[in-house]
Amino acid sequence: MVLHGNRLEDLRDLLVQVLQRQPLAVLEPEVILLQSNGMKHWLEIALSSDDALGICAATRMALPSAYLWQVYRAVLGPATVPAAMPFDKTSLLWRLVRLLPVLCQQDVAYAPLKRYLGEPLQPRKLYQLALQLADVLDGYQSYRADWLAHWAGGRDLMPGADHAGATAALPPEHLWQAQLWRDIRQDVGADFEDSSRAAVHERFLAAMVGVKRQFDATGQRPAGLPARLVVFGVSSLPMQLVQALAALGQVSQVLILVQNPCQYFWGDLVEGHAALRAQVRRRQSPKPSAGQLQAQSPANLYDTSPAATHPLLASWGKQGRDYLHLLDGFDAPEQYRQLWSRVDVFVDPATATSERPASQLALLQSAMLNLSPEPEAPQALPDDGSLEFVSAHSAQRELEVLH
Repeated sequence: MVLHGNRLEDLRDLLVQVLQRQPLAVLEPEVILLQSNGMKHWLEIALSSDDALGICAATRMALPSAYLWQVYRAVLGPATVPAAMPFDKTSLLWRLVRLLPVLCQQDVAYAPLKRYLGEPLQPRKLYQLALQLADVLDGYQSYRADWLAHWAGGRDLMPGADHAGATAALPPEHLWQAQLWRDIRQDVGADFEDSSRAAVHERFLAAMVGVKRQFDATGQRPAGLPARLVVFGVSSLPMQLVQALAALGQVSQVLILVQNPCQYFWGDLVEGHAALRAQVRRRQSPKPSAGQLQAQSPANLYDTSPAATHPLLASWGKQGRDYLHLLDGFDAPEQYRQLWSRVDVFVDPATATSERPASQLALLQSAMLNLSPEPEAPQALPDDGSLEFVSAHSAQRELEVLH
């Protein structure tokens, strides 16, 4: 179940209502997944406030990837899934620091890396390279599992340019990536070489079919699976984790409380530059026939007028838009709407405050919430200090200014 709201405080109030009205067994902890330790501390304080639960106890708050690894282990068994992820970023970092100097001397495939590290090898440069490679390989496990499967099987392939399922050979300058993945698997050992997050995830999805069948027959779930799992305020999850949550939702209650700046569907908003690029592509493409022109629906063409979209949502909200669209693809509201009178907690910032008139920031947030079009002409509003534009020379300096 996906519950939407535009303010964390209101999502917290909704979570409090769920915990009060549907309590778990006495000794069963509430499992809440969050995106950072800072959010964990904020939620603990928010739940223990007098206007909430008054006390925050018997809760288990964790990061999504670490907790779901334990779920994989509970379903697949400790004999096949190790307690610690052998291919997580930290483990990969120090494994690469140890392996890269040896591999670069033994295999000509690593010539680009050897050339970068130089002679004599500099420890700081080695650490920086290993850190970057560990981050890339960690991302591949979540977003490019098909690449890793090809490379593990000895096939130096990657998706083709059309991204339609076709594959193409890796460019010669990138062959070292496939070889590095095979060497890492060999270094991990035969017992756990198939324990990457991508490989374990596929086995977990297959095993959940039998778990669901057993749960329907007996009402029992494997030990280690929670009765309820709450994902609170996470701004983005990869497809892999969303698939795991959807599979777990077949035997456990899964609640995803997500921030959404708009109360209406805005997955089809297109940024002005994207619309312009689409127009250029149409002009460069072969001219359609008369029959194709008649069959083309005007609704499929991009509308670049200011009234067609909210500019901030279209330009700054791409990641959030795609994430919400991904969640909507897995959500099944028709199965629970009869049990819930309200599944969102949207509050209009322009009317929820006692300020009269509403601040510039509240008006901007209200326009995004209600998907209001951009005004045809600039509106003169008093400068109340709620919006400030600061020029900073770097991202670090920008964060310092915000702090």
